[in-house]
Amino acid sequence: MDKKSLILELIIQEYLKCMEPISSKHLMDSISLKISSASIRNYFNKLGDEGSLSQLHISSGRVPTHIALQEYWVNKISAIEEFKYDSIQTLDQRADILDIFYILELSETNYLIDIQNIDNKFILLIFEHFEMVVKYVNTTYRFLDEFKNYEINELISVAKSLGAYDIASEINSFKLHKNLFFGGLNTLTSMSSSSEYIKSSLNADVLNSLNNGFYFSDVVSDGYMGIKSEIVVDNKKANMFCAGELNRDFSYFLAS
Repeated sequence: MDKKSLILELIIQEYLKCMEPISSKHLMDSISLKISSASIRNYFNKLGDEGSLSQLHISSGRVPTHIALQEYWVNKISAIEEFKYDSIQTLDQRADILDIFYILELSETNYLIDIQNIDNKFILLIFEHFEMVVKYVNTTYRFLDEFKNYEINELISVAKSLGAYDIASEINSFKLHKNLFFGGLNTLTSMSSSSEYIKSSLNADVLNSLNNGFYFSDVVSDGYMGIKSEIVVDNKKANMFCAGELNRDFSYFLAS
């Protein structure tokens, strides 16, 4: 990393700490780098000319531009090999502290082990990780009885392909109720006041429609960043999409 890039990184790190414009004096007082104040001011000017820093007022310090923050986070987060959390509660706490929205779906396999007829009133579906009850209908019971030992996603897919949309929808809704988690809703509403945008963001489809990677104004509001990634939470694999303002501490949010 050349010195100019290092200076920019240090400015961004200081900005993320204090959330205030950074002056050359502030940076000099905060780092142990052997460089003169005149050289730092020169780098400030160069970075401003290149569009990496902006100055809100003539007498104020500089703040990183959206482009600079985007590049910083892409480089920083891409170096993390694994996103691992001990619990959903850890994610919730970090989302609340940092104002970051997240939605995740556990991706563990879940096979239909058995089904039981409860007095011709209900059907008990016994999966590996949960049980659910649906209204008894003879055709539904006979249909499900043929698909014991099917993985839940495969069962839903087969049911749809055979026109059994109601039972497919019911099983999928229950699966999402058990496997779908989200937090930081205040951040979501600050990104958009559109009820359709908010509704679509709280749906598992957002996880299925995006590839792993970084998303900016093409998916989230200007000044925000979204990240789709595979994670491990409580030793279980999951897919997660998170989003927040570029000046949020994503390093802490994503730290194991």
